Amino acid sequence: MAGKLEVTIRFNSLPKPLIIQDGIKFGIKTDGKLISVTMRPKLWNKLTAAAERWPSWVATLTGKMGATTTDGFELLESAVQIFEKKVKGSGDAEVQETPRIEIPIVEEKPAPVAVARETKSASITMKPRRKLVP
Repeated sequence: MAGKLEVTIRFNSLPKPLIIQDGIKFGIKTDGKLISVTMRPKLWNKLTAAAERWPSWVATLTGKMGATTTDGFELLESAVQIFEKKVKGSGDAEVQETPRIEIPIVEEKPAPVAVARETKSASITMKPRRKLVP
């Protein structure tokens, strides 16, 4: 049975980049391991734009586990997704209440027996309707 090993790394601050010929290279230290990542400039620009736009964010970096190094491994074929992180306010802040939406009550009428009429070409069955009460 063959499997696929994919690594997912989450981080919330920009790592220090090193510009190389293939793109942008940086390292992320996780659980005592250093993961070396080479990213295309387009993905790096997406990451830096999100860091500028949102005060609090989290990025998910996925890829294949590559060659091992002395203190970690390389991440190959990296892809990144960035999400804005909602910051919860303190208890002193004013809580904004969500507007309530009025939903009409549905009144069920007793269901009459379906009435079937037969015509020359087809059979018609009439179903009872529900009535909305304001």
